[in-house]
Amino acid sequence: MNEYSFISLGPAKMTRNGMLKAIFLALLCIQAISASGLTYYSRNNGGSWGTAATWSTDGVLQCAGAAAASAPGAADDVVICTGFTVIWNSAATTSINNLTILTGGVLTISVNGINIQLNSLQMDGTVNGNGSGDLRMGLTAGKTLSGTGFFSNTAGNCQLRLLSNVTVLAGTDLKWNNNNVLNLNGFTLTNNGKIQILNPASISNRASTFINAANAYLVYTRQASFPNTVVLNASASGNTVEYGAGGATTRTMASAAGSGNYFNLLFSGSAPQQMGTTTTNIAGNITINSGATVSANTGTRNINVKGNWVDNLGGSFLPQTSTVTFNATAANQTISSPAGGETFYDLTINNTNTNGTVTANGGIQITNARTLRITAGILDMQSNTLTQISGSGNFTATGGELRMAKLGVTLPELTGTYNITGGTITFNGTGAQTIRSLNVAPANYNNITLSGVGTKTLAGNIAVRGDWTNTGSTLAGAFTVSFTGTGTQTITNTAGENFNSVTVNTAGPLTFASTTDVTISNTLTMTTGSINLNGQTLQLGNGAGATLTRAAGICYGGVFKRYFPVAAISSTVAPLYGLFPVGSNINYRPVEINSTVNPTGAGYVSVTHNDFNTAPDVSYTDNEGAAIVRVTDM
Repeated sequence: MNEYSFISLGPAKMTRNGMLKAIFLALLCIQAISASGLTYYSRNNGGSWGTAATWSTDGVLQCAGAAAASAPGAADDVVICTGFTVIWNSAATTSINNLTILTGGVLTISVNGINIQLNSLQMDGTVNGNGSGDLRMGLTAGKTLSGTGFFSNTAGNCQLRLLSNVTVLAGTDLKWNNNNVLNLNGFTLTNNGKIQILNPASISNRASTFINAANAYLVYTRQASFPNTVVLNASASGNTVEYGAGGATTRTMASAAGSGNYFNLLFSGSAPQQMGTTTTNIAGNITINSGATVSANTGTRNINVKGNWVDNLGGSFLPQTSTVTFNATAANQTISSPAGGETFYDLTINNTNTNGTVTANGGIQITNARTLRITAGILDMQSNTLTQISGSGNFTATGGELRMAKLGVTLPELTGTYNITGGTITFNGTGAQTIRSLNVAPANYNNITLSGVGTKTLAGNIAVRGDWTNTGSTLAGAFTVSFTGTGTQTITNTAGENFNSVTVNTAGPLTFASTTDVTISNTLTMTTGSINLNGQTLQLGNGAGATLTRAAGICYGGVFKRYFPVAAISSTVAPLYGLFPVGSNINYRPVEINSTVNPTGAGYVSVTHNDFNTAPDVSYTDNEGAAIVRVTDM
């Protein structure tokens, strides 16, 4: 019963009309207070919802107060207190304002087909029983769901049904199990906390929307696919969706149009699980926990990952015919693989972050003769295996970089088709590494980098269309490096680079970087294109004679140094010991040295070219003490 107080105004005399006005105002006040409703507290453990003695409206004593005059009504708030159970066995639908079930409080549903309608729900306790009655919340718009409790009805399909759009508050951790249902009922639930749908509980299969807001968490472990009529929007920053279940039937994650965008995506449980039928975009991390088996959906599916790939916990990924793309724009990424390596069908590295790196913390396998593709960013394999199963893996690069530090094998390890039109291949092991022979476009190298101590050995001839950089390795192998680019190519090694044989067949100049001298011990073949010595020295021959084969091309802007063995010298007869092809494309000014008899000793001759339009300087004194003098300007 409501209690009201009136303030005495003293002995002042009041007219009849004044008295009527005062009574009218008092009645309005009473009506307003009554309309705002009371708060009902459970006071009788095991009491029935519709029994007045189950409740107290004492705001001070609360659950220990005297019995209420009636059961809760449509304007009233209800609190089921800690340690109290209230049994809902009413034969008619009941409406209240807000419902709070405190920790240790229990609402037991023992009727079927009857519901309690309410606005906001705070549930830190439990809803249980064996009836299929519903809690229907959101009578008016803008209401909230919160708490850390359990919907644990043991019988038929007890539902929490939305009557309007509802917001789950931060700090919430609500669980549905048994056959209980979270029925979105065509509305939108915005989750700012944690919602757990634990097998065999479910989300109703009706066109609705579930929004996992920033830092929210959704767990779905039902032994059935996520309902394909519910749009799951889980793209907000920091939120996580976890799919996990047991059993043998394959479950498919959210596939409704508009679904497929996740921040963090996690798989757990032992049941086989399948990604959705739409493109899956993961703005954060994908994690496959121990025992989980995850497959891409059948058909051509795209899985785009901006965070990390975590599958080193004992799980398994089956790629089907999917393309997995690592496409971060502002962060580095990692691929953590199971023992034996993670298997991909098509794998693309497209990390556009500045120096963005995708680091492999385990092996990578390309299956079914498919392709590793690098368009941007760095794939750093470290010392891990990059190989193939069920056919030869292919490699395509239009940009980015592939780094490999593995020793004892030929790198890259893929044995299929290579198509390299851009990017860099880096061999950065700290011991001996072997460089795969790629010599015919597009199966060639673009930029190539050697780093780390140890010897890098050519397995065969290679062609390079970009730059050559060596920061501390020794190059070995009796093969040819061909420079075949369409623009300027640069050789960089501050310690000096040593090649066995070099072919220059480039549209732009092959340029020596500052402080980079180059030694060719066997053969220099000049097919077309110039060599810009850039103030450095090109040495042909190293303690033994070396062959020069020239169809076109010149050297300029530095020193051309040749070793002369004890043999006849000719500038026109192979191996062209006597030719120094210096000058410019406009003014080809070679130096030619010829001898009619074998020299009595071996040594070096250096020709310095300073300017396109002047005769080159010759620094040489023969054994007779007479300087060689240029006799013709060609």
